[in-house]
Amino acid sequence: CLLSFVYVQTVLTTSTFLVKQKILSSNNSRKVIHVAAGSWLMWWPFFDDSHWTWVLNIGVPAVFTLKLSAVGLFAGPDHPDVIAMSRSGRPRDLLFGPLFFTVVMCFTGTALFRDPRAAFIMGALGWGDGLAPVVGMAYGRHKYCLFGPSKSFEGSLTMFVASLCGICLFQYALPASTLTGLSLLTCAAVATAVEAASPPEMDNLLIPIAMFLA
Repeated sequence: CLLSFVYVQTVLTTSTFLVKQKILSSNNSRKVIHVAAGSWLMWWPFFDDSHWTWVLNIGVPAVFTLKLSAVGLFAGPDHPDVIAMSRSGRPRDLLFGPLFFTVVMCFTGTALFRDPRAAFIMGALGWGDGLAPVVGMAYGRHKYCLFGPSKSFEGSLTMFVASLCGICLFQYALPASTLTGLSLLTCAAVATAVEAASPPEMDNLLIPIAMFLA
């Protein structure tokens, strides 16, 4: 639990520093955190699921759920977490996408500990939704729009491929997993469709719900 806490805090501190030094944009900082924090799943093999202490795997996301709630409600725009994770520079941004993300981590780490659906959820949410906007904004030339904001085919393709890669990677933390190639492709496709149609700030909630039900 201590190592995973240090891991996530290092990611946040480094991202904030890079934003302040103008090496990394605020938006790209959010996506780095998306991918790195979502990969907390990789620490699961270090927990003994035969002992109650396995529940401590959500120690980090639980702390950050409380922290994001407090920062979003009471902090100012110059707070380090606001700088690193806010989309617009407003503290209240943290009460939506970032807070949804940590709540999903808490749910996944308790209700779905060592469950293959955890790989679906965090692979799509952490890697897919984390990398798709970066590629879409940098290289997206072919735009389309469903129900949410404008997307690009390049970004959606990245969402599909990155989700698939993330799901496959996280299976290592789930030794009893029997995921088939078809189920992997199906879940990556569903995640891509949901991300494309999600309203602003709601993808961090809708993608996990879709993966849980898929």
